[in-house]
Parts: sequence; structure tokens; C-alpha cells
Amino acid sequence: MDIAIGAAVLAGIGIWLYRRHVPARGMKLLNAAELPQLLCADSSVQLLDVRDYLEYEAGHYPNAINISLGRLSLTWHKHLDKNKPVILLASAPGEAYSAARYLKRKGFRIDYWVICHASSQDCTVPHQCCA
Repeated sequence: MDIAIGAAVLAGIGIWLYRRHVPARGMKLLNAAELPQLLCADSSVQLLDVRDYLEYEAGHYPNAINISLGRLSLTWHKHLDKNKPVILLASAPGEAYSAARYLKRKGFRIDYWVICHASSQDCTVPHQCCA
């Protein structure tokens, strides 16, 4: 009996580690410098910033929607359109992977994600769209 419980606990930890560190299928890491070009090419893209509120307030991309990972399951339906693709802005890969898996289960298309560090200006640069 103790061996079965131990095996179940180890399996649970393994699943958690897998989900935390293995990328969601179909997503590509995008350099923050490439983001303006992508936004110009497709104006229907939704920018979802899943960083916490303080990181978002320290600097964020114009028109990005901030829903921290912990609130995503409660408020996504108020702010996001399933018919439009989403680009995730996150402070760490695990954050992006978790958000992507959740949103893909809800029917969203997520092709790209960008790492936004609080110490840099990567995700705060305003962009000029193509004419």
C-alpha cells in the first residue's frame, strides 16, 4: 500500500514538472523586437500579458490585456475573443506554458509567446503600425 501511494505521488510530481517545463505544442518563442512586425501583419492579434499586476504596471506593451496567471481561469471570458489569435507575454517560460495549455483547452489559437523581463524595456516599446 505504501509503495502505491509513493508511486502515485511521484507520478503526480512528474506530471507537474512536465507541464511546468515542457512547451505547449505549436507555440514559438518570439523575440520582443519581432513583435511590432507581427502586430502590423495581423491587427486582429490579442496581446495577453500573464505577468502579475506589479510587473505589468512596471512596464507593459501598448494595448496588452493583463490577466495574471492566477486569475486567468476566472476572467478570460470577459477580456478575450476565442475567434482571434493570442500572443502571450510572460516573465518566465513556465508561466507562458501554463497559460497556453489552459487557453488551448478553451479553444484559443496561440502561436507565439514573448518573455518580458521587468528589468528590461522589451515589452514596453511602443510600435508604429504599417500604413
